[in-house]
Amino acid sequence: MKLSNHMRAEPTKDRGFTLIEMMVVVAMIALIVAAVAPMVFGTLISTRLSSAGETLAGQLSLAHQIAVSRNMTVEVRFYQYEDPESPGSKPAVRALAIMQASETGTASQIGKQLTDTYYLPSGIAIGQTLAMSPILASNNVRSEPDREKIIKRSPNARYKSFQIRGDGSTNLEQLMLNQYRPNQSYITLAEDRVLNDEQTVPKNFYAVQIDPATGRTTSYRP
Repeated sequence: MKLSNHMRAEPTKDRGFTLIEMMVVVAMIALIVAAVAPMVFGTLISTRLSSAGETLAGQLSLAHQIAVSRNMTVEVRFYQYEDPESPGSKPAVRALAIMQASETGTASQIGKQLTDTYYLPSGIAIGQTLAMSPILASNNVRSEPDREKIIKRSPNARYKSFQIRGDGSTNLEQLMLNQYRPNQSYITLAEDRVLNDEQTVPKNFYAVQIDPATGRTTSYRP
């Protein structure tokens, strides 16, 4: 028995994408990525910067708590060194350590480390210019070598520091005497790549102010 022509099944052919169609799709994806990438990257950097600033403020508050609760003088150190994860990077403040200060307060007699070293996320650092961090820019705050080898990531690390006393007060007034107003006792975090020697503050930053009289901290974020 023969089937009529209209009952015969016609073979189907799979139709794929042409080269031009694929190139158009790839071009559209590239345009979308190019438009969205800066926004995503900026959001990630801002998130890391905020997290680093909050943690740093927490470390300073912890140093204040230790000094008051134990009635002892605590030294807060800010360590400067090159970023080992970025070859060719310039020295910048990338870590903080809380130490027990000696009775004399001399660098060679600094006591034991009281907490784990806090390392800022890669790509984030603390500025050292007068506009960024007056505390670290003060001529009275000396740069000392890392004799105790607190920073394992660099053999050439150096630090600047200030002290918090057992009553909660600091030696910042002494360190900044006749140089800056008390409300200028702050430090500022920013992206490492935008830090420079100019007296300017980048648009994206996180600042932590320290009250010289009480040792309490206040954070500022644009």
